Amino acid sequence: MKISKDLFLAILSLDSYNRGYGVNVNGLDARGLIGNATIREAEDGEQDGWEAAGFYAIAYDVSGVKDEHGRPLFGDSGTVISYRGTNFNINWNPFTFLNSPVIKDAVSGWSVGAGLAGQQAALALDFYLAIAPDEVDPRSANILSTGHSLGGGLGGFVANVFRQQAVLFDHMPYTPLSSSLRAYFDAQRFFGGEGIWEFSDRGISALSTAEELLSPLRLLNNEDYTPLESYSEFSDPLKPVKLHSMSLLVTLLWARDFAGSAWHATGEELWNGFFDEALAISLPGISGRVGPGGSEQAVFQSAIAYSALPVGQGELPFGDTAIWSMFDDAADLGGVLAGSEPAFYDQMVYRTPSLFNPLSSVDAKQHLANLFVQYAGALAFYDVEQAEGARIAVEGGLVDARKGILSANEPDSALAIDL
Repeated sequence: MKISKDLFLAILSLDSYNRGYGVNVNGLDARGLIGNATIREAEDGEQDGWEAAGFYAIAYDVSGVKDEHGRPLFGDSGTVISYRGTNFNINWNPFTFLNSPVIKDAVSGWSVGAGLAGQQAALALDFYLAIAPDEVDPRSANILSTGHSLGGGLGGFVANVFRQQAVLFDHMPYTPLSSSLRAYFDAQRFFGGEGIWEFSDRGISALSTAEELLSPLRLLNNEDYTPLESYSEFSDPLKPVKLHSMSLLVTLLWARDFAGSAWHATGEELWNGFFDEALAISLPGISGRVGPGGSEQAVFQSAIAYSALPVGQGELPFGDTAIWSMFDDAADLGGVLAGSEPAFYDQMVYRTPSLFNPLSSVDAKQHLANLFVQYAGALAFYDVEQAEGARIAVEGGLVDARKGILSANEPDSALAIDL
């Protein structure tokens, strides 16, 4: 199965949140494989000072990742560094508040976007130099950088300094610090005593969910990026924050490459379900996978996003069926909603009230979306894998898990539900 560079790098950007210390999702090792990419094990002392500064990054050997023709997907770039974004955890204890992960990121990392030399910028450069071969000029090391949000800003900064390639996601601006670097860093430490050479962002590209939180800052700094529409019209004062999600961006990139456009008509319902905390909490056992930086919702969304890895290739921590199922069902529902929608879909469905759903009712189309998003979350969380062209055995016969729970009857716009 083929996969684009952008999508694979988006998954690696997500992965940096879930390995090492302060993870969102428990249970993923800091070594081994992700898909066919090999996680580089950290050397002794290499990560000294990282947690104190709120910094984290992972290097991957991606030479084993192939395109549909069996050629290396990343060409000559055999190494990718993924820089982690912000950890929003807050310690509300007044004695430890200033040691909160989000405070560390704000002081040591967000300052990069303002042109100030936070400690994370130096650690990002140090890690790049640690990964680059000793005998090679760091500008010729063929190391590709990636990352989300703060991590995207760090990745862009490193790639700009060392004139390398980078693919960034929802990234924090990197040009302010790049332009003021001379005032802050010792040339001997980072530039081998040569003085500061000309930086270049020619190898940097960026993608972002349209209308997410950092879009205005990138525009202010004239940093180009390609927006991906979520087709979500929900009115929520926190909409820019919700859209600033690496899990969401992974799913949008997968949909761009594989899902067509039929699902667009149900974008609002799809993402309402995706961000519904009650759906995440309803999965038995999910709380056991919540890391110190995460939540049930983060596990739920991350699991679905990880299922975008190529079918049947390498290590698949959350299967390879969920995202296919979710968008297949969204397309079925979207096909009905885009046509002459029967009044039934606007009727209210009542459910047992809960802490997260005190109003206890949604319309029929949202209820259907909630069902298929919840089903996709279960496929991912329980690591359901299915070979290409095959079916999986369940009680009562064989099913194609990637086809989800909805099926559309095109002549009369009817939907069938198979639970």
